[in-house]
Amino acid sequence: MMRALGVLLAMSLLALPGVAQAQSGEVRAEAEQLFRAGEQAFNAGRYLAAARAFEQSYALLPLPAIGFSTAQAYRLQFFIDKEPAHLLQAIALYRRYLEEVSGGGRRDDAAAGLAELELLRASLERTGRLNTTVAPISAKTQLMITTQVSDAVVRVGAQEGTTPLIVEVEPGRHEVEVSAEGYFAVKQTAIAVESRLIVVELELEAQPAEVSVNADSGAAIAVDGRPAGVAPLARPLSLAAGTHFVAVTRRGHHAWAREIEIERGGELTLEPTLEVTGQRRASYWVLGAAGVAFGAAGGLGVAAWLTDRDLAELEDKRQRESLTAGEYAEYQRQQSRRNDRLRATYIALGVGAVAVAAGGLLYWFDNPRVAAGAPAGEPAPAEAASAPARSQRRVWFAPTLGPAQAGLGVAGRF
Repeated sequence: MMRALGVLLAMSLLALPGVAQAQSGEVRAEAEQLFRAGEQAFNAGRYLAAARAFEQSYALLPLPAIGFSTAQAYRLQFFIDKEPAHLLQAIALYRRYLEEVSGGGRRDDAAAGLAELELLRASLERTGRLNTTVAPISAKTQLMITTQVSDAVVRVGAQEGTTPLIVEVEPGRHEVEVSAEGYFAVKQTAIAVESRLIVVELELEAQPAEVSVNADSGAAIAVDGRPAGVAPLARPLSLAAGTHFVAVTRRGHHAWAREIEIERGGELTLEPTLEVTGQRRASYWVLGAAGVAFGAAGGLGVAAWLTDRDLAELEDKRQRESLTAGEYAEYQRQQSRRNDRLRATYIALGVGAVAVAAGGLLYWFDNPRVAAGAPAGEPAPAEAASAPARSQRRVWFAPTLGPAQAGLGVAGRF
């Protein structure tokens, strides 16, 4: 109901530009502050405090909507304490509202409230419990402390309570301290004014939650799609209370992601496990095959060099003198063996080079990504997608040989 009254107040300000313009900025701001304080007290069931705040707001900014809110607060307070002064004040405010608002607005509610209270007033008069000598509500020197946090603990000198709190004090300076679980405590000096209600609005800053991420060294950590650091972190992450999406990625490993819910000032430790991808394992096999190919190339190269050395001896003899038929046959056999070994060496080198390139590409481009957002309590998209990917990922290698070429064909699905 009070939220609707707040909207009505805003509409009244727009509908009555002459009234709004007639008020100075400071007076209007003070009236709005008092109304907000009253609204908070009303919603908390503290009707007397709400009536006091509304009444002072009404004195600064005499809009019918504020007067109606004041009447409502006094009416409800009367039902609690049966104080005749509260009954009379509510009746007077309802009447004034009906006089000022000729149609629409809250006329029906005001008329119903007024009829109800008039019956109660007549009943009290018949029993002698109400007379014209009822003392008016006296103005008191008070402080009203409000925050955006309901039931925050307030201390004003020796007085203590929860927000929204209204306390009676002496005129002058008073130290106000407000604290609430999960928020940083706030202290402020308030100045009380004789016979007035002074509202002190304090904004409490929420304490961040600390989230520790124990991930593999070198893993990148992101929160809500933004980089948050590289493991190991020097200190836990400080995050605002609420829901966050935490992702941990590392080249060559399946991404890890979770949606977490944290409270103000809470602590949470995450232990992400990053599994090696099939692509990374394949890159190791391909690079290993490259090493084998280079080793074979080295062995074949040495064999070709030894064969060439034997062939050089026969070549020297052929240059000095003619070779016998048997020696010439051996010369041709050694020459063919050398050429075959050289050819095989080049093929092995080519295979090794292609395997190094393929393995390097597999290694370098194995960088899993994380899709932002995941439903609470379910695997993150990166993890959900990784399961079928592991079974579907395939890599094939096939050497290609020809009369004047050699190579390695690579095919796969990633």
